[in-house]
Amino acid sequence: MEKKKILYLTTKMGAGHMAAAEAIKQSVEKYYPGQYEQITLDIFCLLSSGFEKFVSSLYKNSSKHAKLSYKAFFEITNKTELVNTFDKKGYRLIKKNLQKLIDIGPDLVMSTYPFPVYSVSRFFAEKHHKVPFINIITDTGEVHASWICDRVDSYLVPTEETAFFLQERGVREKKIKTLGFAVKQNFYKKYDLNQTRKKLKIKDGHVVLYFMGNLGMGNGKEKLELIDKNCKDINILVVCGNNKNLFEKLNKCQYSNKVKIFGFVEDMAELMSISDAVITKAGGVSIMETITMKKPTIVTEVVPGQEEPNARFIESMGFGYVETRPEALAFKLKYLLTESEQKRISANYANYQLINKADERVADYLNSLL
Repeated sequence: MEKKKILYLTTKMGAGHMAAAEAIKQSVEKYYPGQYEQITLDIFCLLSSGFEKFVSSLYKNSSKHAKLSYKAFFEITNKTELVNTFDKKGYRLIKKNLQKLIDIGPDLVMSTYPFPVYSVSRFFAEKHHKVPFINIITDTGEVHASWICDRVDSYLVPTEETAFFLQERGVREKKIKTLGFAVKQNFYKKYDLNQTRKKLKIKDGHVVLYFMGNLGMGNGKEKLELIDKNCKDINILVVCGNNKNLFEKLNKCQYSNKVKIFGFVEDMAELMSISDAVITKAGGVSIMETITMKKPTIVTEVVPGQEEPNARFIESMGFGYVETRPEALAFKLKYLLTESEQKRISANYANYQLINKADERVADYLNSLL
């Protein structure tokens, strides 16, 4: 019998969208092995390559270098009437390329990026190709208007707060599924901590994982130097992702602590498993990965508008702190590494039930639809 197909609409613009799709694919395969054909499509392949490069460059540069402009754009577009206008304009841009999605013949369409579902669901309706449409929302608080579409059948959300804001925007409660947030399967794995420390040649002291991200945002070099200067006898694992310039720059520095600089890491969860604290930006997926592994967290970089709810969530739930000032980051980290703070945050994680089995809940829900 032919397998039913799940189509994931996503984008490489911002690594979190693609990571969210991959995490759900892994969850479905874990709990329903071999039962479904899962297909991932970068929505920008439906546009010209030149337009894709322009939009990607605009996002990277504005979120990194022109934060006030990015925040203004985020807030201006956070209106239903404007989103409806984008819907009409965007549909004209990609309508001629949407037949290829019909040809795939999906039985379920999921989107980890807000814009494509408007045009795709409209085209499917016009072609009388009826399938469930699901939006996967990766952020933990307020929901941007671009996520809201009458043709969406379900919204999978990570927190009760996200569900509340969807209802405030007029989404019916029965459409909202608060299932937690599924992350990639290696973040659920139980690692041999002694073996991992031995592999990385770490003997004594606290371990801090500092994920600077592909964009190298937020004066990472300055912050690392201040941590190294003010925090003694710790091990710092710095991940630069695909940012080769940042990797080379940090490797030229001299450090008083044991500092290891990584480029792209295949298994971030392994590094996180031995970490007593994680320093990261406030991306929805990054935050949920640290929460899944129950790690004390410092958010040190926040994309205005888009990531602010995630930063607030870390503090409001008592999982860590937000500290963007370079001169204050080291002292906040020293406090986070104290025994009393480690115990307090561990207790807060123990009381947060949406962490547990989120991947199984998501997989079971999708299976029920199919």
